[in-house]
Amino acid sequence: VSHIHFDKVDVQLGLRYDIRMLETDELDKNFNSFNAALGAKTDLTNNLSLRVNLASGFRAPNLAELTSYGSHEGTGRFEIGDPNLDNEQNIQLDLALEYTSKHIEVFANGFYNLVNNYIYIEPNGELMNEDPVFLYVQNDAKLYGGEAGFHLHPHPLDWLHFESSFETVFGEQDGSDLPLIPATNLNNTLRVEFANNWLKKGYA
Repeated sequence: VSHIHFDKVDVQLGLRYDIRMLETDELDKNFNSFNAALGAKTDLTNNLSLRVNLASGFRAPNLAELTSYGSHEGTGRFEIGDPNLDNEQNIQLDLALEYTSKHIEVFANGFYNLVNNYIYIEPNGELMNEDPVFLYVQNDAKLYGGEAGFHLHPHPLDWLHFESSFETVFGEQDGSDLPLIPATNLNNTLRVEFANNWLKKGYA
C-alpha cells in the first residue's frame, strides 16, 4: 500500500495477491488472483469531501457452493453444488460525498460492480425429497446501488440525535434480475443521550 499526497488530493494505491486452498476427501483445488486498488480523496469545501475508489476483487467458491448435495433444513430446499466453479473476479467503482457541520452530517455513496463468474443459487423447477432443487451456478453479472442518509444533532441540544439512512442494491445477469438480492432498506433512529455530569447535577 502506498500513499501519495498532493496539495488538494490524497491518493492511495494498493496491490495484493490472494490465494486459497481447499482440500477434502472429494476435492483438492487452489484459487488465486492478483488484485489492485486506486483511491482518491479531496475536500471540495471546508465541509464537503469527495472520495473515489476503483478496485478489483476476488472470491473463491466455498465448500457449500462446490460440494453441496442434500436437503438444507434451514432453507427448506435441496441444494446441489458444482465442483467446477471458478473464481469470482470483479472490478468496482465507488463514489462517496460527505458533508459535515456542527449540526448535521450528510452522506451519499454509490457503487457499480462488474463481476465475472458471479456465483449464486437458483431453482431448477424440480423436487427431491419433497424439497425444491436449487443449483449453484455462475455467470457474469453486474450489481449497483447506493446509500444515503444524515445524522442531525442540533446545538445546543447535544443530547438529541436523529439518524436516517436509505440503502438499495440491484443485481442483473443477462438482462434478468439476480435472485436473493437484499431488499431496499430504510432505517430511522431517534436517540437521547445525556452526559453523566448532567445527570449528577440534575439529582443534586
